[in-house]
Amino acid sequence: MLEIHIYGSLKTLFVPKASLAEDTIVSRDFLPNEVFSQLLDRLNISMEVCGDCFINGRLAKQTDIIPKGARIGIFPKGMNLIDGGLYLKI
Repeated sequence: MLEIHIYGSLKTLFVPKASLAEDTIVSRDFLPNEVFSQLLDRLNISMEVCGDCFINGRLAKQTDIIPKGARIGIFPKGMNLIDGGLYLKI
């Protein structure tokens, strides 16, 4: 199982009236050899709207393979968390 934390404006994709103060966490089944871009597709989140994203606390790239039991953080563009961040790294 994957624990996926959704932040900022992306929360409304999963909880229409989500509060910015509340955690939005969704779970999805683990798929062996799935890369980050495939997980985004499975969640119906476009890479173009993603800012800095994390897999187990490390900055994610589109091609990173997601390990079993991973904790994922997905932030929208415009939530600048790391200097220079604003878009999903390639």
